[in-house]
Amino acid sequence: MGGRISQLFGRWFPKVEPELRVGMLGLDNAGKTTILYQLKLDRNIESVPTVGFNVEKVRCGKMVMNIWDVSGSRPRTRVLWEHYNQNTRAIIFVVDATDVRRLPRALDELRWLWCRPELAEAVFLLFANKQDLPGALGAEQLMALLQLQSLTQQWAIQECCAINGMGLAEGLQQLQQMLTSTRGKRHSGTYSIK
Repeated sequence: MGGRISQLFGRWFPKVEPELRVGMLGLDNAGKTTILYQLKLDRNIESVPTVGFNVEKVRCGKMVMNIWDVSGSRPRTRVLWEHYNQNTRAIIFVVDATDVRRLPRALDELRWLWCRPELAEAVFLLFANKQDLPGALGAEQLMALLQLQSLTQQWAIQECCAINGMGLAEGLQQLQQMLTSTRGKRHSGTYSIK
């Protein structure tokens, strides 16, 4: 009897996945806001540097993600990030793959995030953005330079172009797979996407 009632309720009220809190972080000018609105609106918008944060709901399959795009400009960066990391299930870290000069700073920010106790069970997706530009480093090069092998949480890296959306859907699919595999259990491992 109980199974029958759940079937009826399932037809009328389909199971909706809870909304997941996702932080979108990275250095200034990496393309975080452009990616956020490409995911939300499926088109490129002209954006200005973020002051504070932007929050949008993005659907990926049955998952609804509240993505918090937090300013990447210093000196406020870490102060803001620390507050927005609470109850965060995933971090999308955006890297400008053409800005080799600032990769050590991106690595410093990633290391700081990896050590945060509130993110111990979060999964990490790195978007290697601006692949449409000459000189952009690929996923394997960034994986080595950003020392992703030392990360104990699950992670993935995806080459992308925020302006035309290339690679964004694939990155979100990998993020969804990582979130699904960690639901209800502590799990670490590595993933790499090209």
